[in-house]
Amino acid sequence: MKRRSSVPTARTHEETVVAFKAHPDKIIPLMWINCAEGKPAYDALEHYIRDEHFAGAKLQSLFDGYCADDPCVDPVAEICEKY
Repeated sequence: MKRRSSVPTARTHEETVVAFKAHPDKIIPLMWINCAEGKPAYDALEHYIRDEHFAGAKLQSLFDGYCADDPCVDPVAEICEKY
């Protein structure tokens, strides 16, 4: 089974940015992140939260193949807490 990737879905995140800018009163943008991808995914999350004003992260740990208490989740929590 091919794993989903948060980095290649950047197009979807960019579509979310456009929709959010058009309707900020109706949309709460979240980035779907696959924590197992490591630094590229963390960097993308920080970009969308810091620069595009996303509200946080959406994690699907079982879908993406890691446990919710896996250490790869910690940096995501730290980024979200930072903003």
